[in-house]
Amino acid sequence: MLMSLVHSGRARVSWADTSLAVGLLISAVGMCVSVPLVYAGYAVAAVGALLEPRRLAPFLVGWPWALALSAWMTLCGFFSSFEVSRVPPGWTYCWLALPIWALAASQPQRLALAMWGFASGAVLATTLAALQFFIGYGNDVPPWRIDRQGPKMVKASGFYSHWIRFGDAVAFAALALAAWLYRFRGLALSPIWWRCGVAAFLALGLAATFISNARGAFIAFIVGAWVLAASLLPWRRLGVFTVAMIVILGLTVALAWPTHGARIQNAMAGRDGRTYIWHTAWETFRQHPLTGVGHRGYDKGALATVAQGLSEAGPEGADMGNAHNSFLSLLVLYGVPGLFLWSAWLFSVGREIWGLRHRHPAAGPLLVATLSIFLVGSLTEDLAAYASSRFQLFFGLAVALGCARTVSPAEGELLRR
Repeated sequence: MLMSLVHSGRARVSWADTSLAVGLLISAVGMCVSVPLVYAGYAVAAVGALLEPRRLAPFLVGWPWALALSAWMTLCGFFSSFEVSRVPPGWTYCWLALPIWALAASQPQRLALAMWGFASGAVLATTLAALQFFIGYGNDVPPWRIDRQGPKMVKASGFYSHWIRFGDAVAFAALALAAWLYRFRGLALSPIWWRCGVAAFLALGLAATFISNARGAFIAFIVGAWVLAASLLPWRRLGVFTVAMIVILGLTVALAWPTHGARIQNAMAGRDGRTYIWHTAWETFRQHPLTGVGHRGYDKGALATVAQGLSEAGPEGADMGNAHNSFLSLLVLYGVPGLFLWSAWLFSVGREIWGLRHRHPAAGPLLVATLSIFLVGSLTEDLAAYASSRFQLFFGLAVALGCARTVSPAEGELLRR
C-alpha cells in the first residue's frame, strides 16, 4: 500500500513537470506568433501547477494586489455611466499565468527549452513579416497571409493577431533572449558563440521593429537595449554601445523621413493622432476620476467627451479603441484606484525579483530587459490592462522570477513531500 502511494506520487510529479514544460514551451513560441497559442500554453501549464499546488506557493508574489485589482476592474463595469461589457476583464484571470510560468521556469532545463522556443517564435514571426514586407500582404482577417497583390514595403502586420503587436512582442523577445544568453548561457559557451548570439538577437529586434513600423516598439527597443547594456557592460564598452545605438537611430530616422516625414513633423508639433487621443482620454478621465469608464468603455467615453466639446476629434476620429498609453488607459478605464493597484502589483513583483537576483545570473538582466521594454513601449501603446499584450510582461517577469527562485533537486524533493 505504501509503495503504491509513493509510485502514484512520483507519477503525479512526472505529469506535473511534463505539463509545465510543454505549457511553457507552447506559451514561449506563441508569444511572438499567436494569442490563442499563448492561452493554450497557459492552460497546459496550469494543469501541471494544479497537480502539485504546493509547489506554486513560493511564486505567488503580489497576489493580494492582483486580486484587489481584479475585483476593482470587475466592479468598475457596474459603476460605469455607459453601457459597457459586464464580462470581467481578461486581467482577472490572466495574471495567474505569471506564477504558473515562473514555477515552470524555475527548473533550468525547462527554462532553456522555453527560451529556445521563444527564439524560434521570434525568428518565425520576423521571417513571415519580412516576406510580407517585400512580397506584400492581404488585409483580410486570416493570419499568415502573403499576397503579391497587397501592399508591400510598408508595415507588415497582416499575419499577426491585432491583440499582440508584432513589433512590441519581438522587441521584447530579442532583449530577453540577449539578457539570458549573455548572463546564463554565456557561462557554458565560448565567448565567440555567445557574443554572436547576443548580436544576432539584438539585430533581430532592430529588424523586427523596423519592419513592423511600430515607432513605439522601436524606441522601446533602443532604450531597453541601452538599459540592458548598462547593467551588463563596463563603462568603456557601454560608451561604444551608446554611440552605435545613436548611429542606428539616426540612420533609421533618415530612412524613414522620405515616407514618414510628415508624420514625424506632426508628432513633433503635437498634431498627430495620438496627441488628440491622449487629450481626449485625459478629459474623459477627469469626468470619471474614481471609477473610470469601465471595461471596454473607452470608445463610448471618448465619443461622449468629444460630443460635450471637451476635446477635439482627431484626424482618425475620437474612438481609437484605447488610450494608446498604458498608464493613461488604466486611469480612464479604472480610475485612480486602478492605476494605484496595478502599480503596487508591478512594484511588489519587481522588488521580489530584484531582492533575489543574486540566486541566478540572468534574473537581474531579465527583469531590467522586461521592465524597460514594457514601460517605454507603454508610453505609446496600451500594453497593461486592455490588450493581451500584457502577456509579454507576465512572461518576462515569470522567467525572471523563475530564475530568482530556481529550485534545486533537493529543494524540489522537500516541496513534494
